[in-house]
Amino acid sequence: MQTTALMPSPRFASAACLALSLCPAACSSSFPAPPPPVAPCSDGPCLKPSHVPLVDSLLAQLTLEEKLLLVAGTGFDTRGVERLGIPKLSMTDGPVGVRNGAATAFPAPVALAASFDPELVQRVGAALGRETRAKGKSVLLAPCVNLQRTPQGGRNFESFGEDPWLASRIATSYIRGVQSEGVAATVKHFAINNQETERMTVSVEVSERALHELYFPAFKAAVQEAGVLAVMCSYNRIGGTYACEHPGLLGDTLKQRWGFEGLVMSDWGATHSTAAAASAGLDLEMPTGEYFSVEKLHSALDDHSLNLQRLDDMVRRQLRVLHGLHLLPGQTPSRLSPAQVDPPEHRAINRQASREGLVLLKNTGSLLPLEAKQLKRVAVIGPRAAYVEGGGGSALVKPTYRVSPLDGLREALGSSVVVDYAPGEFSAEHLDLVPATALAPPGKPTEQGLLAQYYTGIDFSGTSVKSELVSSLDWRWDLGSPDGLPADQWSIRFTGTLTAPTTGRYILGLNSDDGSRLWLDGKLLVDNWGGHPMTLKTAEVELKAGVPHELRIDYYETILGAGLSFGWQRIDNNLLDQARKAARSADASIIVVGDTEREESEGIDRSSLLLPGNQEALLQAVLAENPRTIVVVATGAPVLMGAWLPKAPAVIQSWFGGQEFGHALADVLLGTVSPSGKLPVTLPKRWEDCPAFDNFPGSGGSVRYDEELLMGYRFFDTRKVEPEYPFGFGLTYSRFEISDFSVLPSDTEGNVSVSCSLRNAGSKRAAEVLQVYVHDAQSDRHRPEQELKAFARQELEAGESKRVTLRLAPSAFARYDLASHDFVRGAGAYEVRLGTSSRELPHRSTLRFP
Repeated sequence: MQTTALMPSPRFASAACLALSLCPAACSSSFPAPPPPVAPCSDGPCLKPSHVPLVDSLLAQLTLEEKLLLVAGTGFDTRGVERLGIPKLSMTDGPVGVRNGAATAFPAPVALAASFDPELVQRVGAALGRETRAKGKSVLLAPCVNLQRTPQGGRNFESFGEDPWLASRIATSYIRGVQSEGVAATVKHFAINNQETERMTVSVEVSERALHELYFPAFKAAVQEAGVLAVMCSYNRIGGTYACEHPGLLGDTLKQRWGFEGLVMSDWGATHSTAAAASAGLDLEMPTGEYFSVEKLHSALDDHSLNLQRLDDMVRRQLRVLHGLHLLPGQTPSRLSPAQVDPPEHRAINRQASREGLVLLKNTGSLLPLEAKQLKRVAVIGPRAAYVEGGGGSALVKPTYRVSPLDGLREALGSSVVVDYAPGEFSAEHLDLVPATALAPPGKPTEQGLLAQYYTGIDFSGTSVKSELVSSLDWRWDLGSPDGLPADQWSIRFTGTLTAPTTGRYILGLNSDDGSRLWLDGKLLVDNWGGHPMTLKTAEVELKAGVPHELRIDYYETILGAGLSFGWQRIDNNLLDQARKAARSADASIIVVGDTEREESEGIDRSSLLLPGNQEALLQAVLAENPRTIVVVATGAPVLMGAWLPKAPAVIQSWFGGQEFGHALADVLLGTVSPSGKLPVTLPKRWEDCPAFDNFPGSGGSVRYDEELLMGYRFFDTRKVEPEYPFGFGLTYSRFEISDFSVLPSDTEGNVSVSCSLRNAGSKRAAEVLQVYVHDAQSDRHRPEQELKAFARQELEAGESKRVTLRLAPSAFARYDLASHDFVRGAGAYEVRLGTSSRELPHRSTLRFP
C-alpha cells in the first residue's frame, strides 16, 4: 500500500442548501450568491444562459391570455401560439422506447446501467432521439434517475441502479444522446420518488445530507453536465410538501443553486395548487390545466398570490426549450441524422446494449459458453423463454418485432441441433384473446360477440349514449375516445354469454387501463377496478363445453389513455412433467424465468422478492433432471436465489433485454461474445438484510429514510452483511490481471489519477470494468465504508495489455457539510481502492490531505 500527500485544492463548486425540515425562507436566507449559469452540452441542443433576444422578443409580443394558455398542457402537448409561429412541445413517454405506436423497444434502463458503458448508452439515447422525431415528437419523457432504494420498487427497472455516481454517468450520456438529435430529454422524477406505494401522497422524510450525497447527484449532473432541457417533478411529498410545489426543491435547489434555465413540468396529475406551485417553480402543469387554468391563474394574478414576472418566467422557460431545439420562427434547423423507427442501425445498437447488460453471476466448471458443435439436443424451458417481457406502465413499449430466447437460440443453432421448448408453467400474461365464437349477445345465442353500451361519466348512470355489437375485447386508445364519448371520464358495459368449447379449468383475465370488472353468472370474478396503467388481473373457473354462462364486463376511463383486453386459457396440468422430460433428454437446458409487467410496473410495488407463480418449483425440477442447466433471470430488479442457486451451475441476470434479447442471449450463451455486464444493484440473500427493511413502504402517510447514507452496497459493505452477489460484480469468459497500480495527483486543480495495467490473461476477447472506490479513513461514523467514484470499461483481445487511467475529481473526496450547506473535504487520510466489484478491491493506496 502506498501513501501520497496532496496539497490543498480550490474549494469545490457550491452545492444547494435544502434543509427540507426547515421552511424554505430559512434555507434561502443562508444561501450564498447563485453560481453563474452553466452552458454545457456542446454536442447537442442546450439552453443558452439567461436572456435570448429571440425569446425575449416573442415573450414581449404575447398577450396575457396567450401566456396563460401556454403554461398548461393538452394531454401530451403544449398549446403553442399560431399567431406568432410558436409551435407546441409534443411529448411522448420513454425511457425504453417511444411509446407512440410501434417503436424499437430497447433494454430497460437498469440493463443499460449494467453495461457500465456510457458511450454505448449515448448511442442508445441518440437512437431514441431519432425515433422520437420520427414520431413527430419533440420531448422525450426520460430518463428516470431515481435510485433503487429498495428491491421492491415497481419502477426499479426504469432507473440506473442504486449508486449516484453510476446513475449520473449513465444519465448524462443518455441525455446527451437524446438531445444531440434535436429532442428535449426530461430528467425525472424530481425528487425522492423511490416507491409506488402511495406514490401520489406519501411524504418522504429524508436528511439533507442524504439528499445531496445520494438522491440529488444524478439530477444535478443532468442539469450542469448534460444540459438537460426539461425536469419533471414527482408525485410524492417531501417533508410534507408536494414536490411540484416545493420552493426549496424547485426554486432554491434546481433553479438558483444549479442554474437550471429549462422547463419544469409536473408529472401527470402531480399538481395540487395554483399560486403555491407556480411561485415555487413549477412552469407547466401536465396533462391539462386543472390548477393552471386561465381562470385560476387570472385569480392568482388578481389577488397578487402570483406575480406577472413569475408568469413571464414560466413562459420564457418554455420558449427557451423551443429555442434550444431550433424550433422557433426564424431559426435555422439543426443538421440532424435522418429520423427513423427501427432501422438496421438501431437493431445493431439494441443487440449490443442487450448483451452488454447481461451479467454472468455463476459459471461452475466453465459450463458456458456452450459449444454448438457438441450439442445435438437443447431444451429451452420456462414461462419467459418464448416471449420478450418488459416492465409496465408508461415504460411499456409496443415493439416493432420480438426475438425471444427461444427464437434466438433456434436461429443461432440452426437445423443441426434439436431445440425443444417447454413453458413449464402457465403464464397469465400470455392469455389468448377470447374469440367471438365463445361470445353471444343477450338473448341471441346464435349470434357472436357482446353488446357494448357506452356512457358519459364513470358510474354507468343515466341512459347510454350509444350501443353496438362488438366481436371481441382487445383495444387501446393512447389518446382520444370512442365516437360519441368525451375525451375522459367515460365507461362501457359489455353483456352477453361466455361458452367454452372444451371442458376444463380456465383462467379468465382482464388487462385494462383504467378500471375493469368481470361477473360470471352474477358472481364478481375479476376485480381490476381503479385508476392505473395497463394492469392484468385474473381468476380461475371451471367451464363445461357448450354450457353458456351469463357474462358482464364493466370498464371505465379516467384520464389519458384507455385499453381493455379479455383473455382466457385452458389450464394444462402436465406442463411441469413436459419440462422435466425436455430437460432429461437434452445435452443442455436453458431455463428462462422472471417477471413481467404484472409484477414490475408504474403504479405498483413488487409484492415479493421471490420469482412469481410456480417458477421456483419449476427451477428445482429442471435442475434435478439436468446438471447442465443454465438459469436466465429476466427481471428488472433483484430476486432471491438462495433456494435454487446452490444447484444451478450457471446463472445469468438478463434484466428486461428489449426486442433483440433473444439474439443477445444466444450471442453470450454460445460464446460469440463474452458477457461483460456488472451488477448496478446489490443482490441480497434476504429482504431482511436490506437497509430499508424496517422503513418500507412507511406508515401513516410517510416513509422515513432512517438508513441515511447507508443505502445499497454502502449498507452491505459498512455493516459487513454478506449479499448473494455484490454491487459491481460480473464474470466474463476470460481472466484479467491488474498490475502496476498507482495513485498520483494529476494537476493543480486537485484531480487525482488512478492508473494500472490491465491484461487479458485468458483465451477469449472480453471486457472488464475497472472500478474505483474511495474510503474516508478519518470521517464521522455516518460515512459509508466506501463509495464508487470512477469506473472504466475496457475490452481487450486475448493476451492484450493496456495502461488504463481513471480520474478522480476533488469532489470524489468530499462530503456534504450540514454547517455550511456545502461539500467539503476534510483533512486526513483517504484510501483509494481499485478492483472489479465492491467486494473485490485488492489494490489500495492512501492519500493524505493537509
